[in-house]
Amino acid sequence: MFHLARQCSNTLYGGLAVKTRYLFWSLLVITCAQLVYLITLASHIDDIRNRAALHHKSPAVRAAAIRALPNGCCDDLLIERLHDDDADVRLVAVAKIGDQFGYNSRGANPAQMASALAPLLDDDHKAVRREVAWSLSAIGADAWPVVQSALRDDNARVRLAALQAIDFTSQWKVDKSFAKNGEVYRIVEPLSQASDAEVRNAAAAELKWIDWRLSKQHSSDGK
Repeated sequence: MFHLARQCSNTLYGGLAVKTRYLFWSLLVITCAQLVYLITLASHIDDIRNRAALHHKSPAVRAAAIRALPNGCCDDLLIERLHDDDADVRLVAVAKIGDQFGYNSRGANPAQMASALAPLLDDDHKAVRREVAWSLSAIGADAWPVVQSALRDDNARVRLAALQAIDFTSQWKVDKSFAKNGEVYRIVEPLSQASDAEVRNAAAAELKWIDWRLSKQHSSDGK
């Protein structure tokens, strides 16, 4: 009789333990699902707020919203801000594109982004043009068609910005070459005879760098 009572008790408590464990895991799954939903909702709300901030009347707010964008996303929003009326906002948008590439090369659609940057090589503000040159150098070889076209542009400041982009490629610790040194040399060389003194001097300086890199390459090949 005693053994029977004990067996019944074990069965009862064992059943309760199974039900308790089942209830615990069920509640855990539901809680996790709710947590994921809340995180997703919060992210969605932040995205809506950030998109609204990108069109805020204050340039400072628009610039801050651009800086807050995660790297590697929202290309359409960045491209839109490249045409902002405020030069500082355009500058931040250009810099953000460069940051997406840079050393880690995580940026998406490099050719598209390079094409989007191209019109700003003729921006009225020198700081914006310089930042475009830097961002094109960060994109690297995929930006070469844009840079190559800019080197042949009738506008001297566009050619100058393109030369600056070539110069910037040598400052990266990783290979960001637009093209082989010989090809770049052939395209830059005519600019050393340009009528614009600033373009002429920048081209001559760049040719010296290319000559140095070519001589270094030849010496390495000869070893």
